[in-house]
Amino acid sequence: MSSARPVVSGFMLPSVLGAIRDYTGSYAPGLFGCAAVFLCGLVLLLELGARWSQRWDVAAAQRAGIYSYRASLAGLDDESPA
Repeated sequence: MSSARPVVSGFMLPSVLGAIRDYTGSYAPGLFGCAAVFLCGLVLLLELGARWSQRWDVAAAQRAGIYSYRASLAGLDDESPA
């Protein structure tokens, strides 16, 4: 049984980039769009990690490797400058 995911990932991106290049004459808008989707996903994953780390026990979150940017920023605020 084959999965549809490899077909979409291997077919969709080149097709979309090609269509955008045909429409605009450049690959830049398509690549900027891919970068925007990547950055949105990054922000979403960072926010989910922060929320999950608040709901989990601290030791369990550390064992699972859940990264919380909020905890990292709070650690910077606690340090006093030398």
